Amino acid sequence: MAEARTLRGALSVLITATLVLGGMASGIPAASAEELPQGPAVVASGDEAAPTGDQAGSASAGVGSTETKSQPGAPNEGALPPAPATKPAGEASPPSAPQKPAAEQPSEPKAPAIATSAPASLENIRNSGGNLNWGFKASWRTYLSDWASGTQTPFGGATLNADGTTRFPESTASTFDPVAGTGTIAYTGGVLWTSTAHGFSIALQNPRVDVHGDGSATVSAESSTADTAGASSVARIIVATIPAVGTPATADGKITWTGANGTFAPSLAPSGISRYSGQATDPFTFSTPAAPAQVWAPKLAVSTVDGKALASGATVYEGDEIVVRGSGFDPEAHP
Repeated sequence: MAEARTLRGALSVLITATLVLGGMASGIPAASAEELPQGPAVVASGDEAAPTGDQAGSASAGVGSTETKSQPGAPNEGALPPAPATKPAGEASPPSAPQKPAAEQPSEPKAPAIATSAPASLENIRNSGGNLNWGFKASWRTYLSDWASGTQTPFGGATLNADGTTRFPESTASTFDPVAGTGTIAYTGGVLWTSTAHGFSIALQNPRVDVHGDGSATVSAESSTADTAGASSVARIIVATIPAVGTPATADGKITWTGANGTFAPSLAPSGISRYSGQATDPFTFSTPAAPAQVWAPKLAVSTVDGKALASGATVYEGDEIVVRGSGFDPEAHP
């Protein structure tokens, strides 16, 4: 029994020395005897208990182990970045890449300047002359007021009717022949359609109705040369054609054509109203003075056959031949 205890003590000393040497080799501080695990308990009966498999394996692993572990936080030399290359003295730095210029911001588009002034007068107005009542096109007037926030302004002697159409007075430039029923009826004044919101100012002035022998008519007028020109720049164009003006009515010394239907001509301009080319116009109602009333002044002229006038109270003999001529008689009064 004493020999067994002596052998066990020697074995403990050997294990302790081995652990101390192993700790020194691995850089781990040596443990004191108090920190070492205690040996297995001695069986009271004097028989030594055999170590379990786990205990034997642990002891075998601890004895003679020299595995080295790196200390936490120590840098790995292989992972260090290479030292930067030193630039030789006096060497110029490479030029920097050119910077892309900032994109220029587009300027806000300016609204086109529109001409809004109109002349106070144009052609001379004919005394006791007729009138042209015409609205161009109802849908155009609706667009102007409801969508374009625009205005319709008469000028140069023209006026607006209650229904929104324009009344143009007849001018002294008319050459219409009321007896033949043909010729040009000239009207004056104008109308200016303006919308600042949609950027246009269009004038239509001095309309003409040319009545032809076949009962048709052509309507012309001076119209703006551009959508923004207003009355400042105009040119005469064919505005519309009327296939048949119809039979006029004569009353109060005027010949009046009522509700003549027309079609806008291909030459309609400027572009702001040219889209109506080929479409129906508003109906035309126009008038002009009728032929002057005939004043009857009956008279007689008496002469001889050879044309010698016989004065009142002249002596006439039996067998003389005389000629009596009458003029100024109303044929309707003497059928």
